[in-house]
Amino acid sequence: MARRSSRFLSRERWLSGARRWIAAVSFGAIVVAFALALVPAASTRGAPDRLEARVVAPTRGALPPCDDVGVLCTLANGSVENAVSADGAARTELDPIPLLQAIARELVRARFVGTGGASGAVVRLHIQRTAKAGGRPLRLRVPLGTSLNNAAAGQQDMVVLRLLGKVAGPNSYAPTDLIELLDNRLHEYVLEAFCAEAHKQNPAAGGSLSVGPLSSSELRAVLQGSRLVPAAQKSLKAIQAAVWAVTDDISRSELAAIGYALTPSELRTARAIMTAGHLDWQHYRLFQGR
Repeated sequence: MARRSSRFLSRERWLSGARRWIAAVSFGAIVVAFALALVPAASTRGAPDRLEARVVAPTRGALPPCDDVGVLCTLANGSVENAVSADGAARTELDPIPLLQAIARELVRARFVGTGGASGAVVRLHIQRTAKAGGRPLRLRVPLGTSLNNAAAGQQDMVVLRLLGKVAGPNSYAPTDLIELLDNRLHEYVLEAFCAEAHKQNPAAGGSLSVGPLSSSELRAVLQGSRLVPAAQKSLKAIQAAVWAVTDDISRSELAAIGYALTPSELRTARAIMTAGHLDWQHYRLFQGR
């Protein structure tokens, strides 16, 4: 009886050890499975960092690859990818980007053509999406104060106030404040612009203008002020006078000599534009006597 009892106890000890070993193996398997389940989540959280790392570093003198909100970033393979915002949310490819950015990155080909006028709807933009856009839709905004340089001797440079619309016919356009390129065809838009050198001739009709950097902060202040003064919306002469006040410090008699004589009402509007742009109008010859 004592011998049987001893065998029984030995068997019980063996079974107890086996059960502990099985439990340990099962617990280890559960731990491994749980750890593996966490891997996809960590990979997802890290995705924006990998996307940002694919952006090509700019070459010397080039624009930074993502220096504006919502821009498309150029990748090493020449295609484009959505930029990632500071909070890790990817921008959509339909977020508007600055026209200057799109030109610098060769996402578009653009040609600016004068119509012969000095002020108002006097510039046509011919624009086409390129293969570097990767077939993605592009929506572009035209920054206030974009400068247009004139290589023709004796003709004025220009400064852009805004995009007016897309050409709909020989003398008409459909109003819009964004350039939208959904294909690689050539599209034509109308820009509202003003001459920036009072004592030179207007840009020739059909003459090409080249895009330059943004104009001075003072000139942009005038353009911004013109958008805040209701009377300026009906007076291109007042806006042009205010622009020349900044670029040439022009007087009223000089304005009259080049065919831009101002009425008292237009002079008041020009002064209101300067005030709305936070410029001290008393410092300019336009508002000092004749």
